Amino acid sequence: MDGWDELYQAIILEHNRSPQNFGPLIPADRRVSGRNASCGDEIFLDLRFLENRIAAIQFFGEGCAISRASASLLTLAVLNRTRQEAEEIAREMVALLAEGGEISNQLRQHLGQRAALLGVRNFPLRIRCATLAWHALLDGLDGEPNDRRASKTGT
Repeated sequence: MDGWDELYQAIILEHNRSPQNFGPLIPADRRVSGRNASCGDEIFLDLRFLENRIAAIQFFGEGCAISRASASLLTLAVLNRTRQEAEEIAREMVALLAEGGEISNQLRQHLGQRAALLGVRNFPLRIRCATLAWHALLDGLDGEPNDRRASKTGT
């Protein structure tokens, strides 16, 4: 295990142990959920919009360390972002997790702590755990900011 792997493992464990923005958000403009049928993970994202920005975001549910850490990192990445910026971040993470290949230092710097999630690319069955919340976010960004609904996302 190299230094990056150790650092990334520590980040995943810390976000699992002490997730950021964990718990229901009341009131929320939108609640979306994602479920991974292969392992039973289920994550709920609550979003509150102010004009075109994500003014508040929280998550809750049951899941493995990777899905909880990923959801925690997601909330930090998209809070106070516009819907378009959040969508771009989510699409980038889903694409990066599906890819193989080398991870450049420039990419690591760009992603910050989110780079810790790229280690799951070596474990194809865990990619669904890491992308679960990101797919749910994409579903939650679809539609009008104050459109209150609950939806399921299966990946």
